[in-house]
Amino acid sequence: MSQHAHDQFLRAVVVAAWTSAVFALIALVTDGAVGDFVGVALVGGLLLAGLLFAINRRSAPPVVTHDSFAGMTSSEMLNIAHVRVAGVGGLALVAFCVIVASQFALTAAAVTAGLIGGMATGWMLIRRRRHARRATA
Repeated sequence: MSQHAHDQFLRAVVVAAWTSAVFALIALVTDGAVGDFVGVALVGGLLLAGLLFAINRRSAPPVVTHDSFAGMTSSEMLNIAHVRVAGVGGLALVAFCVIVASQFALTAAAVTAGLIGGMATGWMLIRRRRHARRATA
């Protein structure tokens, strides 16, 4: 992230924080039931923001990574097949896709057919390769 983009991000965060603080103060003044919670939340939020700001000041500069979406057209951007499934985030992405697909009957049927077809093809290829190895050995 460039310095200019980082500054813009920080400005957006500050604006969002001030907006949230104003709404919280309005709730604090107008509603007694929410007031106690809002006061504690504001103090906790300020303390957490100060801690995160101090930690980020001392950390190493951000690492520049390759943009895997560079050069793609807008229709290619919508296709999430380009997204790499890696780590905990990737596992969560797969779980979310399974949950969404299970909500629609035709999509669930297509995903199930794809899984069954993929497993059958994999099983067939493994058996064929093992048979070919035995024949040459």
